[in-house]
Amino acid sequence: MARRCVRRFGITPARYDVLYAIFKGHAKRQRDLWSMFHVSRTTVSRMVAALETLGLVERSRPGGRASRSIYLTRKGERLVVEAIRGCHRAMLLLFESLYLSVRHRLHRACKVAMELEDPISWVAKEFGDRSWFSYPYNHPEDVGGPG
Repeated sequence: MARRCVRRFGITPARYDVLYAIFKGHAKRQRDLWSMFHVSRTTVSRMVAALETLGLVERSRPGGRASRSIYLTRKGERLVVEAIRGCHRAMLLLFESLYLSVRHRLHRACKVAMELEDPISWVAKEFGDRSWFSYPYNHPEDVGGPG
């Protein structure tokens, strides 16, 4: 579903996640991204470079710091807002199809997870996934450069 929602913007769900993290202020440096998503520095660097090539982000290395700062461009901000709007109806339909009791439990779990420092690992652990991160951040478009 996520891939379908963001396909029209020419990005993958993984790239959208990176843009959204920057948009929400959770990631101000590349280092924030690789620690947040539990992926290698190389993967993050390639993904950010691809987003930079697409004109969605800008990078800078202020004052001799090792980790680059990342900013959304206006085009990047518009893309995130349009993607949120574009996927909103699809997500509503998905959640409306759940039993009310399941919807309430899912909502509570999401609230708890978002308060945690590392919600992705917590959710994965709760569902029995012992791997570091199971989201496909190694999609060829994400690792190999722009789309």
